[in-house]
Amino acid sequence: MRWKRHIGSQFSLEGWMTIDKGDVTGGDVWLKQGGASWLGEKETHTLSVDNLTAHITRENPGWQFSIPDTRITMDGKPWPSGALTLAWIPEQDVGGKDNKRSDELRIRASNLELAGLEGVRPLVAKLSPALGDVWRSTQPSGKINTLALDIPLQAADKTRFQASWSDLAWKQWKLLSEYRVRNTSPGRFPAA
Repeated sequence: MRWKRHIGSQFSLEGWMTIDKGDVTGGDVWLKQGGASWLGEKETHTLSVDNLTAHITRENPGWQFSIPDTRITMDGKPWPSGALTLAWIPEQDVGGKDNKRSDELRIRASNLELAGLEGVRPLVAKLSPALGDVWRSTQPSGKINTLALDIPLQAADKTRFQASWSDLAWKQWKLLSEYRVRNTSPGRFPAA
């Protein structure tokens, strides 16, 4: 995949690795200052960081990337203080009919303002044009207090999520009618 619309990035960073018996088992990254920019549909988006730290760990047999305090500014607007964790879990034998479970990307986040994520939409649309179209059409707004998202990479239609939110709104809600949502309590979707 080519990122033709990427303009550039520049960061001041330090990194440390943990090595155990010759294998990299983790590490830490400190992005002191810097940023990246890319072209959206009509404008250039920017992301900047100020003393952002991340911890990387090998979670046999996968990897986890954790940012305990986001310290991110997008398009000149600081994100609320929150945390972000990404984990990759490779394909696993699980028994049953097909005997395999797809490798997965797991995302955990807290304290996200949806309007502040608009600059990320062009990048998401490159990875999943359908999701980019829905995002553009619905224009979600509000605050995600907590988010848990498990995405099977070979079967994205089986994505599972759980979230709690406040003041959540979107336009053209009829586009979402194909998704069955069972609301167990105000501000929460159950895990699938």
